[in-house]
Amino acid sequence: MTTRSWTTLELLKTTADFLKTKDLPSPRLAAERLLAHAMGCRRVDLYLATEKTVQDSVLEQYRGFVRAYAAGAPLQYVEGETEFMGLVFGVDSRVLIPRPETELLVDAVEKRLRPLAGSAAVLELGTGSGAIAVSLAVRLPQVEVWTTEASPDAAAVAEANARRHGVEARVHILVMDRFEALHADLAGTMACVVSNPPYVTTAEMADLPALVREHEPHAALHGGPDGLDFHRYLCTRGLQFLAPGGTLAAEIGARQGGAVHELFAAAGLHEVTILKDYAGHDRIVLGLK
Repeated sequence: MTTRSWTTLELLKTTADFLKTKDLPSPRLAAERLLAHAMGCRRVDLYLATEKTVQDSVLEQYRGFVRAYAAGAPLQYVEGETEFMGLVFGVDSRVLIPRPETELLVDAVEKRLRPLAGSAAVLELGTGSGAIAVSLAVRLPQVEVWTTEASPDAAAVAEANARRHGVEARVHILVMDRFEALHADLAGTMACVVSNPPYVTTAEMADLPALVREHEPHAALHGGPDGLDFHRYLCTRGLQFLAPGGTLAAEIGARQGGAVHELFAAAGLHEVTILKDYAGHDRIVLGLK
């Protein structure tokens, strides 16, 4: 039995048409990204070889990617990677997919730390894929990051991403519950304590898009009844590790700005600032010790 040969262009068109029947977003873009991933090339390279016959080994792998995506898996998990702060991070179902809004958190912290003379230490709560910790270490060579992660599986992803970007010597990934096992010598030494903590409320968990609710780790999403369990922790235990003049920085839900501002102020932080995201929603809260 002979197997049909496919050119790159034919395969992209057929796949995009198929994905369209599944009501998936941007079907042509998804088809291109998955084929480029299977071929180990850039998307633009596909258009330099539109009439090229796709090899059987590539076709088989590509079909597997398309089936997984059509069945509902996030595109980033199917590809096994995503871009954040101009860097490529490995991701899979063990970790939350980094969002563009979190880049605003990294930018804000970088602006606070870059003017500091000499080395600086940063502490992160819940590293997940390592996107925040690794990005800060790459962009700020004088920074050493200590970061905790409750999930050993997620910590393994973060460690691989730190190695991928050559900062494993300055990113210390500690498997523990929050900051509970941190060495006492670290108290009062951090120029910044930062986190993109779980902040989805209990009620909101049921209303998350299926793509998120059914595939991404709930422990990285659920922040308790009002979504602020981890923000309260940052304002108590987290502050113990922050040096005088240091910055506490956290991502928040779109309707949590007022509540977290009050938490920061009640904890004795000053110059509390709320930054908006690309849609104009409250997204980042900063405060000085």
